Amino acid sequence: MSTLARLWSHTATLTLTVFLSLHGSAVTANVLSVTNYGADNNNCGSTASPCRSITQAIENASAWDTIWVGAGHYGNIHGDPDFSGAGDERPQTLPIYHTYSSCMICVTKPVHIQSYNGAAVTFIDGGSSPLFTAAVMIVADGATFGSPGHGFTITGGNGVGVLVNRQLAESMTRDTVVAGNIDVKDGFGFLTYGMEAVPFQCPPQFAQDCFFKPNAQVLLLGNQALGSGVGFYAIQNFEPTGHIKFVMQGNLAAGTKAGFAADGGIAIDVRIDAPVATYLNNVAVDNGVGFSLPYTGTVRGNTASGNSQAGFLLETTSTLFVQNSAIGNAGPGAIVAPGDPNRPPAVIDQFYGNNFFGNDRNRPQITVSNGPLSFPLGPGAQCGVVNVGAFIFIKTAQFGFGGLGIPETLQAPNNFWGSAHGPQQNGQGDAAGGVCDFNGGTTIAKPAQTAPAAITSF
Repeated sequence: MSTLARLWSHTATLTLTVFLSLHGSAVTANVLSVTNYGADNNNCGSTASPCRSITQAIENASAWDTIWVGAGHYGNIHGDPDFSGAGDERPQTLPIYHTYSSCMICVTKPVHIQSYNGAAVTFIDGGSSPLFTAAVMIVADGATFGSPGHGFTITGGNGVGVLVNRQLAESMTRDTVVAGNIDVKDGFGFLTYGMEAVPFQCPPQFAQDCFFKPNAQVLLLGNQALGSGVGFYAIQNFEPTGHIKFVMQGNLAAGTKAGFAADGGIAIDVRIDAPVATYLNNVAVDNGVGFSLPYTGTVRGNTASGNSQAGFLLETTSTLFVQNSAIGNAGPGAIVAPGDPNRPPAVIDQFYGNNFFGNDRNRPQITVSNGPLSFPLGPGAQCGVVNVGAFIFIKTAQFGFGGLGIPETLQAPNNFWGSAHGPQQNGQGDAAGGVCDFNGGTTIAKPAQTAPAAITSF
């Protein structure tokens, strides 16, 4: 078994343990059944009279019910562009959700949806219909979609495969979980969208509750995004009194333009104590960029391998980057850019225990940019880490962000650079500092590990 296969197997086991610990004590009220031989009506859902569509089962379910889905195809099962066939899912628009509002399967109740036989034989296919933005959209607090070994394959080339939309979350008291699913060739495989805490965008019935501190999380566990535009995308948005906790753990992105990405969304300021998401033990292989993670919190135990650009792209505000591996990426193992120019330098709190080797041997043209500013990296120099120094990602012009940041001093001790002798400008190891530092940036890579660092799994 290959190293990557062993890592993936181990991660899947860990994901199962985490999922069961979070949901093993949940009490379900009733169980509904959906099968390919079922028939939709207002009373379907028993094993003797199953529903044909997941949408009908959601309509018939009550809060905390479990919906079990049999093997086969769901979605646009007849190929009609208007989803008019018997047993087709019924796309709808939820007008209150203005940013992402349409969905083929809209999970509007806190139900638990799982497949009997897993993603390999249970398909949700939206076809090429323009009727909806997301194949599956979850708006209910505490809903779950899939579990380890009991997920779905979502396909159809739509905008989003699975979307957890917390744009108008009135409260969050239970974890929302998406686990064990595979998305194939959608624009975004899996997208989590945070609260838009802007008063005029809040519905009147809970306008005073737009500013809240959630005590629950949105977790994406053990999913796979294959051939998507972006595999996993977390958008936090602005919440002055607290942020939604997005956690990506044990997921795989392969063959995408960007495996894992994060964004502050409509945020005017994403504070150092409000990172976009936490990334644990994910794998990005054969993508463009493996991980593009501005304003991110903990990034731990992840692997980026064989990506055509960079393994990791980090904007440094509020980042803890430990025990990750960047191996054999065509471009740099990691590109580090500064964050807010008003903050002190070296705001990556910890950067240690990582593995960098075999990177930047075939660097394509890479330009780090956002808005009108851009910075071309130039030719490759077998860099494990590129520090772009006093170049800052800028926000939109109307908010007045821009200009140069503070030159970044990156403290990067106790990492393994592919050689027992530490970073190397030439030879088998990866480089750090020197030709890999730009715009006044400084990377301090001593002391270095003399052997590959162990990866701690969670």
